[in-house]
Amino acid sequence: MSYDNQSLDGWELTGDYSDTPLVGGSLKVNVSTTGATIKLYQSSNERVYPAYAGDPATAQPCRYFRGAIDVQPEGDRMSPRGSDIVIPTLRVNVTGRIAHEYVDSEFEYSKILARLTGTVNQSWQFQKPDGLGGFVSGSGFAPGELLFLGADGDIIADKDPLLTFSFLASPNLDSVTIGSIPNVTKKGHEVGWFSFKQMLDDVAGPTDDGAAGGNSKRSVVVVEGYHVHTVYAAADWDDLALAKAPSA
Repeated sequence: MSYDNQSLDGWELTGDYSDTPLVGGSLKVNVSTTGATIKLYQSSNERVYPAYAGDPATAQPCRYFRGAIDVQPEGDRMSPRGSDIVIPTLRVNVTGRIAHEYVDSEFEYSKILARLTGTVNQSWQFQKPDGLGGFVSGSGFAPGELLFLGADGDIIADKDPLLTFSFLASPNLDSVTIGSIPNVTKKGHEVGWFSFKQMLDDVAGPTDDGAAGGNSKRSVVVVEGYHVHTVYAAADWDDLALAKAPSA
């Protein structure tokens, strides 16, 4: 139950009802997989269909950009413009009743929440119990896959606070191939981006203005490499006491 003083003698009361009341250490999970969009500059596959390919008299070699998307002239160089694509996202809102024995004080616990906001999980989180006192291997979220967005709720002295914790999930990449780049390893919330460079293509043929060039080659923009940056610190989330049952 929450309340709001509307006037001197007027109050607005709001009640939340649940068929399964949460006790200390128990959780209720709400998820959203609404897709997000990003600008993608590098594809995993490129197919090229040259103009006039069926007529040897007019056919010209076509540039191959090694997966760079929508490469167009910009001033005196060629640059990839990229494309907006939908990517899967998983936002997890976990409502948990925290056993008050793990809340040192209202403000100290609030400081813990603030300190851990904007960090990623240092260890496995939300693993499935195996019924034998352990966890199912590979279940839950591996280190680096969850970003803690913060928590909301009321903390009352000597009570089990009911809080909602928000997380953003993104899978880790382990030795995957992206386009022509092999063995890419990236944690879920590390930032990755492609760099590009100008070079001469490997196809001999006419110059850009159409003049006969014999063995002349043309300038193209190709992907140079994939860069990965760590931007969020990994932290031990044990002090959140999320899903931690009371000791007694």
